[in-house]
Amino acid sequence: MESMDTSDDILRYRALVDSMNEGFAVVDKKNVFTYVNKRFSDMLGYTLDAMIGFKLTDFLDSENTKVLKANVKRRKKGLASQYELVWTSRTGEGVPTIVSGAPLIDYKGKHRGSFAVILDMTAFKEAEEALARSEARYKTLVEKPLQGVTVIQNSRYTYVNQAFADMVGYSVDEILEMTSEEGWGLVHPDDKSRLLEYAADRREGRQTPTQYQYRFIKKDGSLLFVEAFSSLIEYDGERALEILIIDRTEREEAEAKQRETENLYRVLIETSPDAITLTDLEGNLIMANKQAIKMHGCETEEELLGKPAIEMIVPGDRELAMANLQKTLAEGAIRDVEYTMIRNDGTEFPAEMSASLLRNSNGQPKAFMGLVRDITKRRHADIQLKTSIEALSRSELKYRTLAEQSMQGLTILNNNGFAYVNSAFADLVGYEVEVLLTMSLKQAWDLIHPDDVDLLKERMPGGEEDKLQTSSFEIRLLRKDGEIRWVENFTNRIEYEGTPAIQTVFVDVTHAKKSEKDVRAAKDRAHLYQDLMGHDITNQLQVILNSATLMRSATEDTIKDSFLDIINEAVSRCARLIGEARATEQLMTVPMEEKSLNLAAAGCIRAISSRVEAEFDTSFGTQDAVVRADEYLELLISNLLMNAVEHNPREDKRVWVKLQEQEDAFILSIADNGPGITDASKAGIFDMSRRFGGLGLHQSKQIVDKYGGEILIVDRVAGNHSKGVAFKIRFPRQRRKSNKSS
Repeated sequence: MESMDTSDDILRYRALVDSMNEGFAVVDKKNVFTYVNKRFSDMLGYTLDAMIGFKLTDFLDSENTKVLKANVKRRKKGLASQYELVWTSRTGEGVPTIVSGAPLIDYKGKHRGSFAVILDMTAFKEAEEALARSEARYKTLVEKPLQGVTVIQNSRYTYVNQAFADMVGYSVDEILEMTSEEGWGLVHPDDKSRLLEYAADRREGRQTPTQYQYRFIKKDGSLLFVEAFSSLIEYDGERALEILIIDRTEREEAEAKQRETENLYRVLIETSPDAITLTDLEGNLIMANKQAIKMHGCETEEELLGKPAIEMIVPGDRELAMANLQKTLAEGAIRDVEYTMIRNDGTEFPAEMSASLLRNSNGQPKAFMGLVRDITKRRHADIQLKTSIEALSRSELKYRTLAEQSMQGLTILNNNGFAYVNSAFADLVGYEVEVLLTMSLKQAWDLIHPDDVDLLKERMPGGEEDKLQTSSFEIRLLRKDGEIRWVENFTNRIEYEGTPAIQTVFVDVTHAKKSEKDVRAAKDRAHLYQDLMGHDITNQLQVILNSATLMRSATEDTIKDSFLDIINEAVSRCARLIGEARATEQLMTVPMEEKSLNLAAAGCIRAISSRVEAEFDTSFGTQDAVVRADEYLELLISNLLMNAVEHNPREDKRVWVKLQEQEDAFILSIADNGPGITDASKAGIFDMSRRFGGLGLHQSKQIVDKYGGEILIVDRVAGNHSKGVAFKIRFPRQRRKSNKSS
């Protein structure tokens, strides 16, 4: 066999690195490029001349320069290493790579420089980032809520978010590892029996509350008072109970819990320097480097030398290998062909080969050089990548399920409008999800009651990172049909899909607000009844008792008759008081509907003016004042009209009735020319504990409160109370149609 001279060696190794599928570079001891192959220059977008003669650091930023210098120190000690490095391309973009570097040592054992194989990881990094973004879309809604979220399945916690773990003082893993008994041990003993009853009712299909309060015992022994909102969902294919938990221990100091999205970065492929083999034109091995020896399971190069290369390929691939050999001879090179190869012990492994035809100084074919890479790890990496995709898809589905099946409204708002809304919020405001997502930012703000917009903007989380804080307060939402819904909202500023946004959880408290209002009205009514019994009726009973006593001792019939008349008058007055008090007995149970304020006011004026001596002046600024009221609307107006007449001692009694329209309300004003009410007395007119006003005025106040309105007492002539008084009633305007497209 013809021996190869030095020039042939140079040609041989240059053909080797030029045919590599990865980047290859050589630097001197000053870290200046003395050689780069075309693959590496293509990675960075430079020509070969634009890289050779320049320092490594000319193509790295400061952070990656630190990584490089740490590994250069290893080269000077004669050590090889493998590490990640992000190069800066000609266009300024980062090129992620894995660098496998080794020192160049001269015959005296001194460090002369380094060489490295550079593997481009751009495609794998992009795949990881795309998958992470896909999972993060719905994970943001569950892992970054302002409250705790748990899923209970088969009496055990199968999912808890970090917010809940922080509330109770345990880690997520500790909670998930708890047995059923340990999980119930978190609940205060005085509350456990009630929750166990709820659980039993759910199993039997009986109706159970979805909103309730109880206590946890935290890890440090302190109590955590919470309000829970539960709903049945399907979780990982099985029936489960999802619970939204709000910390009520320090309700006014709720804090946002933002959690870093879990980062899943896995190394998909581990690379190492390629195996290098040299075969003669007949296909017999004449050289193998250490990596080739190791790859084929041999101890020494002699075990491979002289062996036909074709025998190192499984029989099924040998026909393809012979065809590629002829192609290499004809075209000069082949790249990235795959075979199944055989180790020395008979085991098989997948490999990728690139080959080049070497020529002597006369240009005649001399040998074949092959670069062989064991791609077992890459095959495994492909499987891992597929597994990762499936895992991320399942994870995305899990978080989407938790967000979409939540009973509370969830929204994410950015500068363009809604970036996300769940179906619970869509139901809350009466729009389809698709319609909400097409709304502009202005249209989104129009869903807030006008009186609450300034409050909401004032309480929104700040824009500076060090001032981010949770906002929790009550506002009103306007449904598409005009109905008002009271909600408690929890807002927090987050980053969603790379842009700043506001995340909000809406808890519907309309029923609770109504209940509070009903309880307050019931208390006021009870207080009124108590006052009537303890004051007005008691006085009349005292009159009856005294008159009866005197009548018993009287001897003359005329005197007895006079006392009997007094008794009859007192009984009649008691009957009238009871009748007037019972007039509004059904006030809180009668449903409200749309009613015309114009017709009600005009009808009351006609009825009263026919019975009393008074002059009525009317001024209606609108003929279409539609409000939400009930059958007590006429009683309200009649009480105020009669009050204006009965408490006016003047012979020329005058009453002014005025109806005005405002943007969000109608104002009905009833004024008189009577003696008026002093400023000191105005404040106590509607005070149940003092009851300066008559029964009719207190009934009027109760009716206005039910309508969601307001009643004010002012001087008819500003600054002069002796010129008469004016009662102004504010009725909320009935929204008859939406101001947004549907």
